[in-house]
Amino acid sequence: MGKKNGTEKRTIRRSTVTNEDFVVLWQGAADKDSVETAYDLGFQAASQRAFHLRKKGVELKKFGRGVQVLDIEALNKLAKKSVVK
Repeated sequence: MGKKNGTEKRTIRRSTVTNEDFVVLWQGAADKDSVETAYDLGFQAASQRAFHLRKKGVELKKFGRGVQVLDIEALNKLAKKSVVK
């Protein structure tokens, strides 16, 4: 970003993904990370676009807030198998 007359010049990137392609990609993504790698926009911009489409009535799925469900039993088994003797 350069400076012009003492103010910061911003470059605006616009998505070239159509709404139809966006819906297919969003609905087919397994998680937030999949969305971020699928778009040049990053997850925040894609999430914002999904928000605006939902506001207009498009029924898009929502991703969780990152709360992870732990399978304690499976993790304990993995921990026991992974011990180096």
